[in-house]
Amino acid sequence: MNNRLVNIILSAVFFTAVFPNAAPAQINIEQKRSQLENKGWGADLELYLTVNQGNTELVQFDNISSLAHRSDPHMGFLLLNFSTGESAGERILDKGMGHLRYNKMLNPTMFWEVFTQLEYDEFTLLELRWLLGSGPRIVLADQKKVNAALGVALMREYEELNLHRDDGRTVKECAYLISSYLDVSLSINNIITFSNTVYFQPTLKDVDNFKVLNDASLTFQIINILSFKVTLNLKYDSQPPPEVKNLDLQLKNGVVVRL
Repeated sequence: MNNRLVNIILSAVFFTAVFPNAAPAQINIEQKRSQLENKGWGADLELYLTVNQGNTELVQFDNISSLAHRSDPHMGFLLLNFSTGESAGERILDKGMGHLRYNKMLNPTMFWEVFTQLEYDEFTLLELRWLLGSGPRIVLADQKKVNAALGVALMREYEELNLHRDDGRTVKECAYLISSYLDVSLSINNIITFSNTVYFQPTLKDVDNFKVLNDASLTFQIINILSFKVTLNLKYDSQPPPEVKNLDLQLKNGVVVRL
């Protein structure tokens, strides 16, 4: 693959993620739904390693694993995501997440979802976030080359923030949000698949307090169980903790093993 084609592909991923049609945000789990296409069990393992030497020294490791099961009308999956990183001998990244989701098929285009999530992120001062939500999922398109779905849920969010590092005290917050998402997947050919998911999550009591998550990815099939994946992840928090930036942007390359 020549450099020009690589630049075109990465540019397409970037502009789709940064300028979505409508742009909130728990971890994106939509791209794992492909494991539910067939009945029975399915599993995925994604490994990402970033190493920089020279002017910038960086070592980062990402591990995303999932387990899914489908037995109509019931289906569900568990997603685990852990990331660690060091730069110049100092830890600069330490975060993890576990997401469990259950779906019941009401008809071929309508599902009811129930989900819960636990996560932490040391460098955004997040000691603990616990999410619990439920709502409908509507399939907008289910074709060989195009898949799209829309979901809306009422979600409870509980957070413990480490705003006082000196004395170890945490600030506890609880809020109710509307969690909505739009997921689109396009099979460009038998080898390349493009996916984009955007979440929007405003707080019920304060619509100016919201979160955004947009994930865009290109997956290149190498063999039946092995793929190469390029992912651009954008996170925006309109009211982050003190000394934490509103926007996080991350570009990752890695391999996906489907079992």
